[in-house]
Amino acid sequence: MDNHLKMGIDFYDTMRGGVYYAFGPSARFQIGRNSLLSVSSLYMKIREVKGSSYSVDTSTGERSSTRENGAGTSFNGYTVVVSWVVLM
Repeated sequence: MDNHLKMGIDFYDTMRGGVYYAFGPSARFQIGRNSLLSVSSLYMKIREVKGSSYSVDTSTGERSSTRENGAGTSFNGYTVVVSWVVLM
């Protein structure tokens, strides 16, 4: 559901069959006696997914016709984390 308050329209989208991938290496290194250095990364991907969409006028309740392939999404993300841990 996607609310467009200023336009007075709510959009309803339905998507199925998407594929999500996530993977990433990590490594930890001992630095001296009391500390560790950690490095990790993560790659995430959602392949393109399409689906149906319709809208509803929030002031009248009128619903539009359903549009096939009117909705879609995809995502690519990459994260790198570096941390230093001091052992007590």
